Amino acid sequence: MNMIAGRPTMLRSIPGPHSCELCGKSGLITELIRDPFIYGTGADTVELSADVPVHTCPHCLNSYTGEQAEIARHDAICQHLGVLTPRAIRAIRHSRGLSRAAFARLAGFGETALAQWERRELIQNASIDRTLRQLQDL
Repeated sequence: MNMIAGRPTMLRSIPGPHSCELCGKSGLITELIRDPFIYGTGADTVELSADVPVHTCPHCLNSYTGEQAEIARHDAICQHLGVLTPRAIRAIRHSRGLSRAAFARLAGFGETALAQWERRELIQNASIDRTLRQLQDL
């Protein structure tokens, strides 16, 4: 069954960049939008939503998002899966004052994997998430 995400909802205007990344003209309008999206496949497919900043240029009429939107969507997926967000993983590591290499050695997983979780390239599985939470509680 194919799902189609619901319609985005404008929440409010927010501060943002002044000039358009696409045409370079000033007057860019930034709004916080509740943006539904489809996550998963087959029977596990769900609609999630994330509050994302959307930039619209009144001159070239293009709308676009940036890194903040990707962070919000990734965090929504982590919340749905019940796992730590990349920011939370970094906070655990930083609270211990450890480099990625030292933290990965301590936890028993690869430095490359840790870097990918922290950069939002991958989401850790439930077993790794439990290990990270145990390190958080030490």
